[in-house]
Amino acid sequence: MIKETEALSHEHRDAGAARQMLRFAESWYGVLLLSGLVTLAMIYHYVVPLNGILFSEGPEGHDWGETVWNLWFVNEAIFSGHNPYQTDLLYYPLGANLAHHTLSAGFFPITFLTKLFSRGDPLYPIYAYHIITFLCFLLILACSYFLLRELVFTRFASAIAAFAYAFSDFYLQHGLHLNLMAGFFIPLTALFLVRAYKNPRSLNIIYAAFVSAWSIHFTEFALYIYMGAFLFPLLMLLFTEERRGLIEGLRAIGWQHAVLSLAVFVMVVTPFVTNFTSGSMVKRVPIESSVYSANLAAFFIPGPHHTLLANIFGPLDAQITAGVGGFEAFLGFTLLVFAVVGLLTAKQRGVLCAGLSALAFYVLALGPTLKVFGSDTKVSLPYALLMRVPPFGVSRTPVRFLSIATFFLMLVAAGGLSWTHCVLVRRWGRPWAPGLMLILFALTVAEAYTPTPRRHVFALPEKLKEPVAGPVFNVPLYEFDGFAGLLQVFHHQPIATGAVARTSVENSERFLRMKQVYDRGGPGFCGRIADLGFQNIVVIPGDVMVPLDLSNCRIRVIDLRTDASWLAGFPGGITSDEPQFSDYTYGTRVDFGTEAADRYLWYGWGGREPFSHWTVRGQATLTFSLPKIEESILRLRLAPFLVPGKLERQRVDVQLNDWPIASLTLSEHAPRDIEIVLPGSALRDENVLALNLPDAAYPRSFNVSDDVRLLGVNVQWMEIAPKVAKSQNGR
Repeated sequence: MIKETEALSHEHRDAGAARQMLRFAESWYGVLLLSGLVTLAMIYHYVVPLNGILFSEGPEGHDWGETVWNLWFVNEAIFSGHNPYQTDLLYYPLGANLAHHTLSAGFFPITFLTKLFSRGDPLYPIYAYHIITFLCFLLILACSYFLLRELVFTRFASAIAAFAYAFSDFYLQHGLHLNLMAGFFIPLTALFLVRAYKNPRSLNIIYAAFVSAWSIHFTEFALYIYMGAFLFPLLMLLFTEERRGLIEGLRAIGWQHAVLSLAVFVMVVTPFVTNFTSGSMVKRVPIESSVYSANLAAFFIPGPHHTLLANIFGPLDAQITAGVGGFEAFLGFTLLVFAVVGLLTAKQRGVLCAGLSALAFYVLALGPTLKVFGSDTKVSLPYALLMRVPPFGVSRTPVRFLSIATFFLMLVAAGGLSWTHCVLVRRWGRPWAPGLMLILFALTVAEAYTPTPRRHVFALPEKLKEPVAGPVFNVPLYEFDGFAGLLQVFHHQPIATGAVARTSVENSERFLRMKQVYDRGGPGFCGRIADLGFQNIVVIPGDVMVPLDLSNCRIRVIDLRTDASWLAGFPGGITSDEPQFSDYTYGTRVDFGTEAADRYLWYGWGGREPFSHWTVRGQATLTFSLPKIEESILRLRLAPFLVPGKLERQRVDVQLNDWPIASLTLSEHAPRDIEIVLPGSALRDENVLALNLPDAAYPRSFNVSDDVRLLGVNVQWMEIAPKVAKSQNGR
């Protein structure tokens, strides 16, 4: 009898301990703690080390540098009493309006605290970046869970659906962009709205107004939140019972709460709206909205980063080439399967409304035309009309509607998961039902997990530890240069360009003038830069500097390419000024749309295109070594950049090892084959062939496209043969 009593006592204590643990896990601090542990396990190398670099392409990691600059600038501006939505540090001397930028100004308290606790460490914005990334994933997960529990879904269903949303492809593939990681405002706003619906006399409607308004200082998703908050109730009005409950709830809120909520909303959004409506913007080319729209097939096919699924779905994913491929649009099998279950089993009209809302936003994510696998069907979709309406007219990424669409899909899937959980409990009871739900959660984790390598550590360049005085001309010169912005975090001086999501007409014109100076290069380059008001030139790896002639500058040149301590752990390749003279085999056709051409290109060339390379400077050079020093024939297939009625010809003056050997005039758009004699007297063991292009021009200056490259000729292939040899095909 005593033993039985003791056993019952132990069981009672165990049950009590289990209940205590469950209460802890359900508390707000318990959910945050568990969410933090899950988040750290999923994105460990996004967070650790705190000074890691979240890109792998060297100085071309513009987005990462831009985001770090955002954190630094907002923190310094606010605590210096300046407007964080205006800056004179970028695009010197004109400055920039940052309300059109991915600024995420609302994160400044975290940046400030990071600076405080790091005792002003110069790398504090980088530390803050990693901390904020962690907090954003944590909050997306935790806020989604709180919302689903508020909607009375089961614990397991809420945890699985919230995880599938928080670590969906869209968020995992955009961990670099804090303005998108602020997606936690979507479930957070919805949480307060649901609580306000349940208890109209509470302050939750005011909280919802504040949170939704405050989100505009973090993310463009604020607009999606407003659209969702309008669409979902509108759909509820279609059903009698839901319409009655919604109207009664609105009446119960009362005019005092409604007016106060509106006042709070207007007060919070006004600073942003005031800055947003001032100044001019260069609109994106409409085709960009098609390029950055989702592919319908990508919703259902996992991308290559899903290591467990890549072998199965890789061939299908490779066929998704139109619009945005499968790297961010995949919805996840858990959400897809259980959303179907939720729609089939739901007894509440709210689940159907959530499903219709998800469908509406997924259609918008497809962009202006329907794209399936490798085909743009040209079938018009609703976004083709929406992109004509401000502010969508300045947007280029309809695929980002996935954030709000997948949120509504999560609600439907949670309904399906709850139904499944309840069925398992009725059929299998305990402990089988929880065990099966845990297996489902593990499968969801395995599907979402994307292993990431340990990040390179960013080191402050030694040369930037010395004080820099006066405006900086950043080299290489890009109109959108996030890496130059990153370096400004350390030297604090105005720079020639920078990176903003939407530039102004004035800044665009100013950039073209500077680019003319940059592309011209030559011995007078430094003097022309000084005449523009710059007192320093900061050079980073990424381009060949030979054409600029920085050897005898009268202004300070800070060449970070020679900063060994900084470059030691630097990711990406470092471009050398020294030419590489690769051996060329007579008669070999070198296709300029392939890697084979790279070994012969020195400077003056744009990036590789499918079939060619454009020249993008006033001079473009080829380097090579031939089997023999003898008179040879160079054959090129090329086409000039022409604009009818404005630019009718392109002259090409050819030099071989500084000797002029040919002059061409091209006046037809179509590609043509040309032959140039390479005199034996001008050839060397190592040869530099220069194409001088006095008529090269900028497409933007003729309003034919938004291209700011200095285009001369487009070269498709080259071939060299001894002059005595005849081509077998009669060329």
